[in-house]
Amino acid sequence: MLIRTSAEIYLEEADEFLNKGDLVDACEKYYKATEDFLKYIAIVDNMSEILNQVNAKNYWESELLFKVVKKKVELIDIWKP
Repeated sequence: MLIRTSAEIYLEEADEFLNKGDLVDACEKYYKATEDFLKYIAIVDNMSEILNQVNAKNYWESELLFKVVKKKVELIDIWKP
């Protein structure tokens, strides 16, 4: 049994919307895929400072996602806040 991540599911859905010409829904799904991928990176890389802020707020905010990108130098050119 193949287990897919939520990011992979969002990417597939985004591609389907894009193929239908629905740019708004495609963009929303691409954003969700990116958001979930950045959350995964924060957990795998044990970015405790960021994860503690998430736990204190009980939610992720864009600024925390940007902090993940800034900590992963190789992502900076892909996602510029």
